[in-house]
Amino acid sequence: MTSADPQTIHARLGSAFYDVVTPARFPDHILRYRNQQAATQIGLDCLSDDEFINHFGRFAALPGSLLNRLHFGITDISSVPITLNWAMGVDFCLLNI
Repeated sequence: MTSADPQTIHARLGSAFYDVVTPARFPDHILRYRNQQAATQIGLDCLSDDEFINHFGRFAALPGSLLNRLHFGITDISSVPITLNWAMGVDFCLLNI
C-alpha cells in the first residue's frame, strides 16, 4: 500500500471544469524509467513495478482517489463567474465558487 494521500476535492468544482474521459489503452507497457525520487515525494515509492505501470500506464485509480478519469479545463466558461486580477506582473484568475 502507498503512503500517498489521494484527494477528490477537485471533483467538487463541478462539470464546467472537467469532462469524464475514458483512458487510452496501450498494447504494451514497458517501464523504461521510474523517477523514484519523485515517487518518494508523493508517497508512491512503495509501489511495485507492476503497480506503478498499472497506475501510470493503464491509468488505474489508486485507493481513495477518483474512480473516473477527468480531463481538466474549463469546458463551458459561460456559466463560471470569474474575476481577472493582476499581481506581480502575472495574470491569474480567481474563480468565485
